[in-house]
Amino acid sequence: MTSINKLGAVAAFAAAAIYLAAFVFYGALVQYPNSPDPAPNIAYLTSLQVPLYLANVFGYLVFGLVLAVLVVTLQQRVQPVSVLQRQLTGLFGFIWVGLVLAAGMIANVALLLVTDAAVADPTSALATWKTLNYVVAGLGGSNEIVGGLWVLLVSLGARQNNQLPRSLCVAGGLVGACGVATVYPVESLTELFGVSQLIWFVWLGLVLWRAPQDAAASAG
Repeated sequence: MTSINKLGAVAAFAAAAIYLAAFVFYGALVQYPNSPDPAPNIAYLTSLQVPLYLANVFGYLVFGLVLAVLVVTLQQRVQPVSVLQRQLTGLFGFIWVGLVLAAGMIANVALLLVTDAAVADPTSALATWKTLNYVVAGLGGSNEIVGGLWVLLVSLGARQNNQLPRSLCVAGGLVGACGVATVYPVESLTELFGVSQLIWFVWLGLVLWRAPQDAAASAG
Protein backbone atom coordinates (compact mmCIF):
# COMPACT_ATOMS: atom_id res chain seq x y z
CA MET A 1 0.00 0.00 0.00
CA THR A 2 2.90 2.35 0.72
CA SER A 3 4.17 2.28 -2.87
CA ILE A 4 0.65 2.89 -4.18
CA ASN A 5 0.30 5.88 -1.84
CA LYS A 6 3.60 7.33 -3.06
CA LEU A 7 2.57 6.86 -6.68
CA GLY A 8 -0.75 8.56 -6.00
CA ALA A 9 1.02 11.42 -4.23
CA VAL A 10 3.31 12.01 -7.20
CA ALA A 11 0.29 11.97 -9.53
CA ALA A 12 -1.58 14.47 -7.33
CA PHE A 13 1.43 16.82 -7.19
CA ALA A 14 1.87 16.52 -10.97
CA ALA A 15 -1.80 17.34 -11.54
CA ALA A 16 -1.50 20.42 -9.34
CA ALA A 17 1.65 21.54 -11.19
CA ILE A 18 -0.09 21.18 -14.56
CA TYR A 19 -3.05 23.22 -13.28
CA LEU A 20 -0.74 25.96 -12.03
CA ALA A 21 1.21 26.07 -15.29
CA ALA A 22 -2.04 26.29 -17.27
CA PHE A 23 -3.29 29.18 -15.12
CA VAL A 24 -0.05 31.08 -15.70
CA PHE A 25 0.10 30.31 -19.42
CA TYR A 26 -3.49 31.16 -20.33
CA GLY A 27 -3.99 33.85 -17.72
CA ALA A 28 -0.77 35.82 -18.07
CA LEU A 29 0.84 34.91 -21.39
CA VAL A 30 -1.99 34.33 -23.89
CA GLN A 31 -4.03 37.37 -24.91
CA TYR A 32 -6.18 36.77 -27.99
CA PRO A 33 -6.81 39.91 -30.09
CA ASN A 34 -10.58 39.20 -30.40
CA SER A 35 -10.69 41.43 -33.43
CA PRO A 36 -13.69 41.33 -35.82
CA ASP A 37 -11.10 41.03 -38.57
CA PRO A 38 -9.97 37.37 -38.77
CA ALA A 39 -6.45 38.26 -39.95
CA PRO A 40 -5.02 39.40 -36.57
CA ASN A 41 -6.58 36.43 -34.79
CA ILE A 42 -5.17 33.91 -37.24
CA ALA A 43 -1.79 35.63 -37.21
CA TYR A 44 -1.72 35.41 -33.41
CA LEU A 45 -2.65 31.71 -33.43
CA THR A 46 0.03 31.02 -36.01
CA SER A 47 2.69 32.86 -33.99
CA LEU A 48 1.81 30.81 -30.89
CA GLN A 49 1.26 27.48 -32.64
CA VAL A 50 4.08 25.60 -30.93
CA PRO A 51 3.44 26.96 -27.38
CA LEU A 52 -0.29 26.31 -27.73
CA TYR A 53 0.35 22.79 -29.04
CA LEU A 54 2.61 22.01 -26.08
CA ALA A 55 0.12 23.57 -23.68
CA ASN A 56 -2.55 21.20 -25.02
CA VAL A 57 -0.20 18.22 -24.74
CA PHE A 58 0.58 18.92 -21.10
CA GLY A 59 -2.71 20.50 -20.06
CA TYR A 60 -4.88 17.72 -21.50
CA LEU A 61 -2.93 14.65 -22.57
CA VAL A 62 -0.31 14.47 -19.83
CA PHE A 63 -2.87 15.59 -17.25
CA GLY A 64 -5.22 12.84 -18.44
CA LEU A 65 -2.53 10.19 -17.96
CA VAL A 66 -1.63 11.55 -14.53
CA LEU A 67 -5.30 11.63 -13.60
CA ALA A 68 -5.66 7.97 -14.63
CA VAL A 69 -2.90 7.03 -12.18
CA LEU A 70 -4.61 9.02 -9.42
CA VAL A 71 -7.99 7.44 -10.12
CA VAL A 72 -6.50 3.94 -9.89
CA THR A 73 -4.63 4.84 -6.70
CA LEU A 74 -7.74 6.15 -4.98
CA GLN A 75 -9.72 3.13 -6.15
CA GLN A 76 -7.24 1.00 -4.20
CA ARG A 77 -7.11 3.26 -1.16
CA VAL A 78 -10.69 4.49 -0.76
CA GLN A 79 -13.20 1.72 -0.15
CA PRO A 80 -16.75 3.08 0.19
CA VAL A 81 -19.26 1.09 2.23
CA SER A 82 -21.39 0.49 -0.86
CA VAL A 83 -20.01 -1.57 -3.75
CA LEU A 84 -22.20 0.45 -6.12
CA GLN A 85 -20.71 3.67 -4.79
CA ARG A 86 -17.19 2.35 -5.37
CA GLN A 87 -18.07 1.35 -8.93
CA LEU A 88 -19.63 4.75 -9.63
CA THR A 89 -16.57 6.52 -8.23
CA GLY A 90 -14.26 4.62 -10.56
CA LEU A 91 -16.65 5.05 -13.48
CA PHE A 92 -16.81 8.84 -13.17
CA GLY A 93 -13.06 8.98 -12.65
CA PHE A 94 -12.29 7.10 -15.85
CA ILE A 95 -14.97 8.95 -17.82
CA TRP A 96 -13.24 12.17 -16.76
CA VAL A 97 -9.90 10.77 -17.95
CA GLY A 98 -11.45 9.94 -21.33
CA LEU A 99 -13.02 13.38 -21.70
CA VAL A 100 -9.76 15.14 -20.86
CA LEU A 101 -7.78 13.06 -23.37
CA ALA A 102 -10.43 13.58 -26.05
CA ALA A 103 -10.44 17.34 -25.44
CA GLY A 104 -6.66 17.47 -25.82
CA MET A 105 -6.63 15.51 -29.07
CA ILE A 106 -9.39 17.65 -30.57
CA ALA A 107 -7.68 20.86 -29.42
CA ASN A 108 -4.42 19.97 -31.15
CA VAL A 109 -6.11 18.76 -34.33
CA ALA A 110 -8.09 22.02 -34.39
CA LEU A 111 -4.95 24.10 -33.95
CA LEU A 112 -3.08 22.39 -36.79
CA LEU A 113 -6.14 22.36 -39.04
CA VAL A 114 -6.84 26.06 -38.55
CA THR A 115 -3.28 27.28 -39.02
CA ASP A 116 -2.91 25.18 -42.21
CA ALA A 117 -6.25 26.37 -43.65
CA ALA A 118 -5.69 30.01 -42.70
CA VAL A 119 -3.55 30.73 -45.76
CA ALA A 120 -6.37 29.97 -48.20
CA ASP A 121 -9.38 31.21 -46.22
CA PRO A 122 -8.73 32.98 -42.87
CA THR A 123 -12.41 33.73 -42.26
CA SER A 124 -13.47 30.09 -42.59
CA ALA A 125 -10.43 28.97 -40.57
CA LEU A 126 -11.34 31.26 -37.69
CA ALA A 127 -14.95 30.03 -37.72
CA THR A 128 -13.69 26.44 -37.59
CA TRP A 129 -11.39 27.31 -34.68
CA LYS A 130 -14.24 28.82 -32.68
CA THR A 131 -16.53 25.85 -33.36
CA LEU A 132 -13.96 23.28 -32.31
CA ASN A 133 -13.10 25.35 -29.24
CA TYR A 134 -16.73 25.01 -28.16
CA VAL A 135 -16.37 21.24 -28.48
CA VAL A 136 -13.18 21.26 -26.38
CA ALA A 137 -14.82 23.50 -23.77
CA GLY A 138 -17.81 21.16 -23.56
CA LEU A 139 -15.60 18.09 -23.11
CA GLY A 140 -13.16 19.42 -20.54
CA GLY A 141 -12.58 23.14 -20.59
CA SER A 142 -15.65 24.82 -19.13
CA ASN A 143 -17.91 21.96 -18.11
CA GLU A 144 -16.49 20.13 -15.08
CA ILE A 145 -19.50 18.12 -13.95
CA VAL A 146 -17.87 14.71 -14.30
CA GLY A 147 -14.68 15.78 -12.52
CA GLY A 148 -16.73 17.37 -9.78
CA LEU A 149 -18.77 14.21 -9.28
CA TRP A 150 -15.58 12.14 -9.05
CA VAL A 151 -14.05 14.37 -6.36
CA LEU A 152 -17.38 14.40 -4.51
CA LEU A 153 -17.71 10.60 -4.54
CA VAL A 154 -14.06 10.09 -3.54
CA SER A 155 -14.52 12.45 -0.58
CA LEU A 156 -17.80 10.85 0.49
CA GLY A 157 -16.39 7.32 0.28
CA ALA A 158 -13.22 8.25 2.16
CA ARG A 159 -15.22 9.93 4.90
CA GLN A 160 -17.44 6.89 5.47
CA ASN A 161 -14.54 4.72 6.62
CA ASN A 162 -12.15 7.46 7.79
CA GLN A 163 -9.75 6.66 4.97
CA LEU A 164 -8.74 10.28 4.45
CA PRO A 165 -8.63 13.17 6.97
CA ARG A 166 -12.04 14.61 7.72
CA SER A 167 -10.96 18.14 6.77
CA LEU A 168 -9.73 16.92 3.39
CA CYS A 169 -13.02 15.11 2.79
CA VAL A 170 -15.01 18.26 3.62
CA ALA A 171 -12.79 20.31 1.29
CA GLY A 172 -13.23 17.69 -1.42
CA GLY A 173 -16.98 17.87 -1.01
CA LEU A 174 -16.87 21.62 -1.60
CA VAL A 175 -14.55 21.22 -4.60
CA GLY A 176 -16.85 18.59 -6.06
CA ALA A 177 -19.88 20.81 -5.54
CA CYS A 178 -18.11 23.60 -7.45
CA GLY A 179 -17.48 21.20 -10.31
CA VAL A 180 -21.09 20.05 -10.42
CA ALA A 181 -22.20 23.71 -10.37
CA THR A 182 -20.43 24.23 -13.71
CA VAL A 183 -23.47 22.59 -15.28
CA TYR A 184 -24.15 26.30 -15.69
CA PRO A 185 -20.88 27.12 -17.49
CA VAL A 186 -20.04 30.51 -16.02
CA GLU A 187 -16.35 31.38 -16.21
CA SER A 188 -16.17 32.30 -12.53
CA LEU A 189 -17.46 28.87 -11.45
CA THR A 190 -14.99 27.09 -13.72
CA GLU A 191 -12.13 29.17 -12.34
CA LEU A 192 -13.26 28.52 -8.77
CA PHE A 193 -13.31 24.78 -9.43
CA GLY A 194 -9.85 24.92 -10.99
CA VAL A 195 -8.27 26.88 -8.14
CA SER A 196 -9.96 24.86 -5.40
CA GLN A 197 -9.05 21.58 -7.07
CA LEU A 198 -5.42 22.66 -7.38
CA ILE A 199 -5.37 23.12 -3.60
CA TRP A 200 -7.14 19.75 -3.17
CA PHE A 201 -4.56 18.00 -5.34
CA VAL A 202 -1.69 19.40 -3.26
CA TRP A 203 -3.41 18.52 0.02
CA LEU A 204 -4.25 15.02 -1.20
CA GLY A 205 -0.67 14.54 -2.37
CA LEU A 206 0.68 15.47 1.05
CA VAL A 207 -1.71 13.07 2.78
CA LEU A 208 -0.82 10.20 0.44
CA TRP A 209 2.90 10.87 0.69
CA ARG A 210 2.84 10.78 4.49
CA ALA A 211 0.45 7.85 4.71
CA PRO A 212 1.60 4.79 6.69
CA GLN A 213 1.31 1.32 5.25
CA ASP A 214 -2.12 0.79 6.75
CA ALA A 215 -4.50 2.97 4.71
CA ALA A 216 -7.02 3.35 7.51
CA ALA A 217 -4.35 4.51 9.93
CA SER A 218 -3.64 7.62 7.90
CA ALA A 219 -7.01 9.19 8.58
CA GLY A 220 -6.14 10.54 12.04
